[in-house]
Amino acid sequence: MHAYTLASLPIRLRRVTPKELTVHETYLCPVYVQEKGLFTKVLQKSQLLDKDELKKILLSCNGRIYTDAQGQQDLIEYLQEELRSHSRKLSIGNPQDNARKIVTYLTLNSRYLYEDPTDDMKLNLQYQSARGLFYFLLANIDFHPTLYKEFIAQKFHYVIAQPFLSSLLLVGIMKQTRAFNDKEMESLFIASYFKDIGMGLLSKKMYDNPNLSNQEKEILKKHPKYSSQILAGRIPINSNGLKIIEGHHNVSVLNPDHKAANVISGVETTLVNVTDIIAAMISERPYRAAATLFSSLELVKNLMINNSPLEFKAIVSHFKRFFN
Repeated sequence: MHAYTLASLPIRLRRVTPKELTVHETYLCPVYVQEKGLFTKVLQKSQLLDKDELKKILLSCNGRIYTDAQGQQDLIEYLQEELRSHSRKLSIGNPQDNARKIVTYLTLNSRYLYEDPTDDMKLNLQYQSARGLFYFLLANIDFHPTLYKEFIAQKFHYVIAQPFLSSLLLVGIMKQTRAFNDKEMESLFIASYFKDIGMGLLSKKMYDNPNLSNQEKEILKKHPKYSSQILAGRIPINSNGLKIIEGHHNVSVLNPDHKAANVISGVETTLVNVTDIIAAMISERPYRAAATLFSSLELVKNLMINNSPLEFKAIVSHFKRFFN
């Protein structure tokens, strides 16, 4: 094996995640690790996947593994083709297994999309696949709890996991309210799913930092506006959907006193906001533990009880079944 310093490397290395390496029976790209300032190739492309060996490698380098530019491109092309293929045959074979794979590939593609939010091909693939997934979710409400638990177990980074988690909860709650037709629910699902794409314009260092400066906090607060600007005119989303996206953080999710920072209005905006809040609160973050469902519902109750009491009852009813 050859070891290289960063300066002497003949190729440019990029971070890769373990999840990307375990979607195929062989490694789709070469893998490098860094030890004492030197980069060493530890896995070859097309080598048979050995999860025990990969686990040892990850432990030895604290999970920081790399591939080259061509390897990353090979990964992206394979995963996008798998996403495209499974989206086309969602109703063929075992629909639930196909849905599981689509959710995984969608989430991985989210990472690539966040790295380049201006890429129309990635965005349109994400939109078409998410839209197909929505209609599966709408027709298979009873499968939601299983899909939720299995997705949580994959331990995706919260930035790319949150869109699916909040949108999955939203579908069940919209169905429970009986207040929307299928097309309206699809529009809200798409708004919910793409509402955080503006995070791709922010520094990755901000994602896991619990001690952001005031300036960084102000930048982070602007990601809904960035999301709206990124999406406008690029995917089929109407002006109301863009307004919902731009206003989806009009409530402070983690106020120390659990009180609303601003008033949220409109049933559609309310449902998108509160499902985002609940999904965030009951999920772990690198800088905090997960909150209980009860505490998240208490916060939501304070936000909704005056203006949307029927919708709040629908949320409670849905979660009683969801986590039963």
